[in-house]
Amino acid sequence: MNTPYGIFEYSRDSFSAYVAYQTNTNFAYLLNKPQIVYLNNYILNFLPEEDKEEYRIVFIYENEYIDKHYIEDYTVYYARCFVNYRKTTSRVHFFKIKKNSNYKKILSDALNGDTTILNDESYLGCIILRPIPKTFLAKVCLKPYPRVKNRLTKYWLAKSYDISLFGIRLKIDTVPFQEQDKVLSACATTALWTFFHAHNSLSNMMLPSSSTITKNSYPEQNGYSREFPNLGLSTEMICRGIRNFHLVPEYFEINIDNAVTISQMKELIYAYSSSGIPLILGVNVFDKNNNELGMHAITIVGYSIGKMKQDTELHSDNLESLYVHDDRYGPYLK
Repeated sequence: MNTPYGIFEYSRDSFSAYVAYQTNTNFAYLLNKPQIVYLNNYILNFLPEEDKEEYRIVFIYENEYIDKHYIEDYTVYYARCFVNYRKTTSRVHFFKIKKNSNYKKILSDALNGDTTILNDESYLGCIILRPIPKTFLAKVCLKPYPRVKNRLTKYWLAKSYDISLFGIRLKIDTVPFQEQDKVLSACATTALWTFFHAHNSLSNMMLPSSSTITKNSYPEQNGYSREFPNLGLSTEMICRGIRNFHLVPEYFEINIDNAVTISQMKELIYAYSSSGIPLILGVNVFDKNNNELGMHAITIVGYSIGKMKQDTELHSDNLESLYVHDDRYGPYLK
């Protein structure tokens, strides 16, 4: 793994072994980490049953990758830690290719420009890894699943991202996902980070890092609270962070026991999402025993609508499910 790049057939074990090596995270911990379990299912489900005999998923890793947002976060915090964190990240790319006993040679030749097997059609996305333990998912750019025609109309936000793999130009339409690192960002900062990436009026070149989002959302309590380590953002701080990017926030409260406000929520989600605008949803989180754990922020990036009912006045009343980026699990969570 000390080479500039490597090629492996994808499995949760092989991917987790690479992550453990790059981030100094315990391998057994990785196998049960909720985000790894979710991403493993997400990646494997790119291959429907009828394709599994013909195709395999492989990943190509880059050991040294310079990520703009991590460099900013590194300068603000990680460079000043007693632990000697690296200032470069690593990046893992996923491809769907036809099964072949010489797939490593084929992909090595492709990286040297000899074939065109590495293209947008075969590309499934990439994951940037911070060189820190446990909270290492810096940027996850995976394709949304294909829109399968059934009784549901599915819609989700996506923007175009250009990616260069050793000079090979690739493109993917997605909304990036990020895991909170619990130092520079808690869930609200991460939800804002996704919000800015998904918003159709912000270019990819002007998007802020987690540390920038947190700093822009302060001060709180008249400036008496510290920014880092960050324990979370209040509603007022989230709105301040949005205004710093010349956007105007609106705040709504929803009572899930009230049918009128539920209808209003569906109307808002349908209207904003259909216009290419994400929403941040604040929720109360409970454990399996119904004990409240606290507040959590996630980003709404899509919805599905069922068959029109005869007794509904608005198209949004038929909204059946949401797609969200939840940093506790992964992207496009239903």
